[in-house]
Amino acid sequence: MKGFKNVILVLAIIVGGSQIANAAGSNQSAGFYFSIAFGSVSSPAYLGADTQQLIAVPSFNVSYSDRFFASLGEAGFNFVNANGWRAGPIVKYDVGRLENGDNPLLIGGDETTDLKGLGDIEGSIKFGGF
Repeated sequence: MKGFKNVILVLAIIVGGSQIANAAGSNQSAGFYFSIAFGSVSSPAYLGADTQQLIAVPSFNVSYSDRFFASLGEAGFNFVNANGWRAGPIVKYDVGRLENGDNPLLIGGDETTDLKGLGDIEGSIKFGGF
């Protein structure tokens, strides 16, 4: 697991730099637009936890002509996109959580055993609008 964490940190430096270069020369108004980025988030191990964890956050985004957009956790379509207003359908994926506190993207912090016996929460798909 330690080797995996080192690979994630190296990728953060490489991909993060390419994202800055991509953003400087992009034109998102016509055709496809792709971006890849990487970051990290410090957050509680679970909602209400006393312990913090540092988690890797990969990002891959694609959009087409200011209408369609998608990323690792959501996709949507802009039916209305005029005068600063946007509206349309959106679908999102919630990854759930494991009762053993395991997280493959964990960089730092302690895994928790506080959720033992509560069972896993499966991932789910959410549909909505914006």
